Amino acid sequence: MNTRTIFLTAVSSLIYMNSLHAQELSEITNIRLYEHHSSTINGGADIGWEANGSQSGYDFVNNTYHDSFDPDTFGEFTGGEEANIDLVEHNGPFGGGFDYGFTSGESSIWSGEIRGNALTKWMPAPVDFDYDSATDVSELYEAYDVDAAVLSVGYVDNGNVYIAQVRESNLYVAMKVYNVTNLMGPPEGFADVYFDFDYKYGSLCDIDASVSVTDNILTATVSGLSYQWLDCDNDNEPIDGETAQSFEPSENGNYAVEITDGECSVISECYEIVSLGISNENIISDWLIYPNPTNNKLTIEAMELEESTEVILTDMSGRTILTGFTNNSNVLTLDLTGVLSGTYILTNDRGTFFNLIIKE
Repeated sequence: MNTRTIFLTAVSSLIYMNSLHAQELSEITNIRLYEHHSSTINGGADIGWEANGSQSGYDFVNNTYHDSFDPDTFGEFTGGEEANIDLVEHNGPFGGGFDYGFTSGESSIWSGEIRGNALTKWMPAPVDFDYDSATDVSELYEAYDVDAAVLSVGYVDNGNVYIAQVRESNLYVAMKVYNVTNLMGPPEGFADVYFDFDYKYGSLCDIDASVSVTDNILTATVSGLSYQWLDCDNDNEPIDGETAQSFEPSENGNYAVEITDGECSVISECYEIVSLGISNENIISDWLIYPNPTNNKLTIEAMELEESTEVILTDMSGRTILTGFTNNSNVLTLDLTGVLSGTYILTNDRGTFFNLIIKE
């Protein structure tokens, strides 16, 4: 958990920027892309005798099949429908007799009357890219090389993985191919040409996920979107009813916000609120505490005291970590070398002093 601590004794209003802008990947499996003359999608007719392009193109924005040609005219689309085709049949027995592949550009089948949007570009995944373990779209983004990407893949092999940037947008796709089925001879009789694929997809979100904090109120900087505040201490559990742009916690803890714009969501860093229920009236400003945050030594100068006083360092649950007494000059040095990193409370035995200490 990446956490920001809100140290309100030092500052009343803070803004933090968050760099988390990548969706977790979603996956769709068992898609079969047929060459449109295949027997199975043409009522069992011998291959080449009928044409059905309903499972020969694919739209990765809407996650659905798209006809590879106009079913009403049995010809090319004339109304711009190909703008939604990111992958379409290419080569095969009726595309020059080659093994089956795909394109987002102009297909070799039907002399160019089958075509895609010419925007979605594909590349073979790098050898170190693991489709099965990929969980975040940033992995696709980092693996994608725009200079190596092309419109057409002439033929596919079992196990090949291809990565695409869809329509020059923030949407990325990784496609894993299997069950590649090509003809072993001339097209005749009942026969199918196809390949199956699974794919993972996600968007790089262009959402400002910064959060400001003022007087224990957390506010997402960007306006006009959807919000859900989360409890970072409870595995990012959504907080019931907290769906406004601002959130005022009722208890100390770690909190984040999920910001959604359409299908794109980002989650901010977690912010630690630690000073609820503590009155600033108890803070004596003329005590010097330094350095704070600290890695090891912490010096306390208790000003304007006539006698020694006990200083107590506790964790956020109230457990005592260290104690010490100021000397005749009202100076005390605490050694925090063995103390775990975190936020602690420093008080005195008179109940007249309070401060938050950050141990790095």
